[in-house]
Amino acid sequence: MLVTEVRVKAINQSNERLLAYCDITLDSAFVIRDLRLIKGDDGYIVAMPSRKAAVQCSACSTKNNFDARYCNNCGQSINTKSLPPMDKTRQHYDVAHPINAECRRMIEEAVVNAFKTRDQQASA
Repeated sequence: MLVTEVRVKAINQSNERLLAYCDITLDSAFVIRDLRLIKGDDGYIVAMPSRKAAVQCSACSTKNNFDARYCNNCGQSINTKSLPPMDKTRQHYDVAHPINAECRRMIEEAVVNAFKTRDQQASA
């Protein structure tokens, strides 16, 4: 599997750690959108796309924030005692992610190189 394309959408805020949103294409056949390139203390971090944790209302099936007490749609009380236990510290879950270190390294290198190339072309 190869990263065949990387699209970089830079964020133009000099004091923010978030540098860019990126889309990658694997083997010219599969796209993963909204990876985030973050400036870390020890270099770049590529964060995978994620979604917010949610619970479903038993009355109307609307998805609500996992710590909501009442449904945002119908106002029904959400019975959290019947829900499986959730890790309250993890409010976001990855939608797509590499399974092994080799794949993660390949994605990170492709994204960081594309960002640096784009940055160099913009400053030239």
